[in-house]
Order: sequence, then C-alpha cells, then structure tokens
Amino acid sequence: MTDLITIFLRTPYWVWVILTFIVIRGVRALYNRTDYLYRFGIMPTILIFWSMVSLFHKTGLSLAVWIAFWLVGWGVGYLMMHALRITVHKDSGLIHVPGTVIPLIISASFFIIKYCLGITYLLYPALQASAPFTAFDSGLSGVISGISLGRFMYIVRKYYTVTRF
Repeated sequence: MTDLITIFLRTPYWVWVILTFIVIRGVRALYNRTDYLYRFGIMPTILIFWSMVSLFHKTGLSLAVWIAFWLVGWGVGYLMMHALRITVHKDSGLIHVPGTVIPLIISASFFIIKYCLGITYLLYPALQASAPFTAFDSGLSGVISGISLGRFMYIVRKYYTVTRF
C-alpha cells in the first residue's frame, strides 16, 4: 500500500493537471451543449497528440498496430454519433450535441491506461522492448484516440452538410 502511495506522491504535477482537465471536459459533456465546431475538436487533438508522443520511441510494428486500431476506433466513434441528435444552427454556426457519458469514459480510460502503462514502464523498463506489451500499448492508444476523432469527424460532416448549402 505504501508503494502505491509513493507512486501517487511522486507523480509529476502536470499529470494531475491533465487529469483535472480531462475530468472537467468529461463532466461538461454529460450535459447538453451548444458550441462552435473547433471546441469539439480540442479533446480529440489532445488524445491523438498524447498517443503519438508515446509512439515516438517505439518500433514500426507499434505504429502499424496503432494505425490499425486507430482506424477501427475511428469507425466505432463515427458510428456512435448516429445515436445522438446533433443539431447545427446554420445562421450562427453553433452545434448542439446532447449530453452523453461517452467522452468522459473515453478520456478517463485513456488517462488510466497511459498512467498505468507509465508506472509499469517505470517499474519494469524491459517491457518497453517487449513486442506484445508495446503492441498492447499502441493498440489501446490507437483505438481510444480513434474513437475520439471518429466522433469529432461525424460532427464535422454534420456541420459542413448543413452550413454548405
């Protein structure tokens, strides 16, 4: 138990700042919201950037796994949005998205996975060279960031379908 407490206490402050940001954004997504298009792209951008940074020092196999799972996640995220009644206001350019728990689940899952993997790599550095472990890391990062981007791309398509004409 003291090892777990030590890990939490030695976690850099910026990790807790990221967690706070993720939770705040996720809780806001629980409620109906009306906002501009770019605001819906903030979280997918962060998740993809974080995911790509973690791939930087890994092998080509990790990148291939990430891309494959990212494509699957993108499709899943895109299809998930069909269940929501998204409204685009042509005059103002505002988009109304009903509240859902999905963004909170996606971003919290990503944080937990990356945090646990970071601790695991710290405790067992040899695992960073393990093909199955890095494939697992890359696959999970790819699917979660893909879901997030797929959801955003559905909103983008809906937005441009309404505002273009």
